[in-house]
Amino acid sequence: MTPLLLDTNPPLILVQPQSNTNHVGSNVAFSVVATSGVGFGANYYGSNPSLLNYQWNLNGTNISEATNASLNLTNIQPSQAGAYTMQVSNSNGSTMSSDAILTLLDPPSITVQPTNATALVGNTTTFTMVADGAAPLSYQWTFNNTNIFNETNLTLTLNIQTTDQSGSYSVTVTNQFGSVTSSNAVLTVYLSAVPALAGLSFDANNNFQFTVAGVPGFNYAVQVSTNLIDWIPLTTNISPFSFTDTNTGNFQQKFYRSSYTP
Repeated sequence: MTPLLLDTNPPLILVQPQSNTNHVGSNVAFSVVATSGVGFGANYYGSNPSLLNYQWNLNGTNISEATNASLNLTNIQPSQAGAYTMQVSNSNGSTMSSDAILTLLDPPSITVQPTNATALVGNTTTFTMVADGAAPLSYQWTFNNTNIFNETNLTLTLNIQTTDQSGSYSVTVTNQFGSVTSSNAVLTVYLSAVPALAGLSFDANNNFQFTVAGVPGFNYAVQVSTNLIDWIPLTTNISPFSFTDTNTGNFQQKFYRSSYTP
């Protein structure tokens, strides 16, 4: 007499999930093939997938709503790297799959580029940037495409000693998966912030006008005097800018000057 076969066994995983190595931002899929067999001991017969329940987890923590035989991940990010396992269960128990390791290739990227700067001899200036990628990240700053000795930090601070430091600065960021170089940030160095007054003239309404030109982006104040002793401030603006005095008709003479305003 043939014995009655009973469904007394926990699930059996026939095909284990496989490890993957992918780039950040790519897609990846894990899958298992399992059976809910009937029989005694290790003797399984047939398959009834409808009786199986699935739960994927990452590093031992269940993944919400990941309850199918396959797991599809899109635009994967560094936080998703790790060990993926599948727990398959039926009314008789559960079986855990082997680990499928997701390794992410996360080369560096520059999310905020260094920007152009203006400085005076005797001052300091700092270039900053923001980089992303798998740690650890290393940095190398360059000046006109030549490495700057010992400048291997996230930021570059320069003590401005000469106008010869004008030029292009960039940084190369490296990790175990690759490297990337920033765009050039141009530094312009000036010997002083002394402004120049140019284009002195009268307009059609007999208003006196001129242009103030100093270090671009620096603030300059315009002052006026009738006796070269008492000076009255008229305006402050960013160089270069044009100035017009609309109150010239009541004075026999007026004197103008401009100065850098830190």
